Amino acid sequence: MITDECHRSIYSVWGDVLKYFDAFLIGLTATPSKQTIGFFDRNLVMEYTDAQAVIDYFSGPLADVHPETEIGQSFDPSKYVKIVMIGAQDHYVATDAPITVAEAPVKMNVNARSGTLRADQLNSVIGFAQDARNNATSRITVRYASRSSAARAVAQQTVQVLADQGVPRSMIATGSYSGSSSMVTLSFHRKVAVTKECGDWSQNLGTSMTNETYPNQGCAIQQNIAAMVANPEDFETPRAMSSATGVSRSVALKKYNTGESSSSSGSSSGSSSSSSTGSSSSGTSN
Repeated sequence: MITDECHRSIYSVWGDVLKYFDAFLIGLTATPSKQTIGFFDRNLVMEYTDAQAVIDYFSGPLADVHPETEIGQSFDPSKYVKIVMIGAQDHYVATDAPITVAEAPVKMNVNARSGTLRADQLNSVIGFAQDARNNATSRITVRYASRSSAARAVAQQTVQVLADQGVPRSMIATGSYSGSSSMVTLSFHRKVAVTKECGDWSQNLGTSMTNETYPNQGCAIQQNIAAMVANPEDFETPRAMSSATGVSRSVALKKYNTGESSSSSGSSSGSSSSSSTGSSSSGTSN
């Protein structure tokens, strides 16, 4: 188990959760306290100091500011410290690296030289069929060489696999192309989340201590979000709330408005009664 911000997540009910599982426990924190080190039996696996981060250019050196002031004269920090609004990164992400939804092709080639789908090819086609069934925004096209009997046979098997995996026959289009190649091509279109490419490293962050936004700020985060989102259409239209979730929310809001606890009954006792740390091994990292 890996827990981030472990200087906070080891306490109260979260501590019971961590103790419940009989597993290796790794804690990550940038601000370890004596209590945090003690929780992990002083088993410090790895430490990365501020000084080392400066040497590696991951951080800038700390600088003391000693302004000269007179009694009764107010201190104007703008003369000494560059102040950047917290919303700067949000502004950058929204304007310079927005996530948009577009349609992109999904393709797969199947070598039909043997005249039949091999076991590994069958598994690949099944995965392709499931992806197409759930995400296709177009018809699924199966194309083969017109002068290859082996390719024609594999194309027919592929169409049957698609249908067996729940793809409607009306969504499958077969066709041939001129030639004798043994390659069968499958394709469809699906919605994907995209954003601009990262790559503007014109500014050396290791030499700047002004805390200003840099050309690539937020770009990598947007790229990761776009790559990991399960359903890109969520960026366009929020999903409808199911009835079960709606009921649960209504009950929770009613309890909140009346001052009752919104936690489910018996959850705390259930998690603490089976807690065990006897065989757990743990560590913390700075």
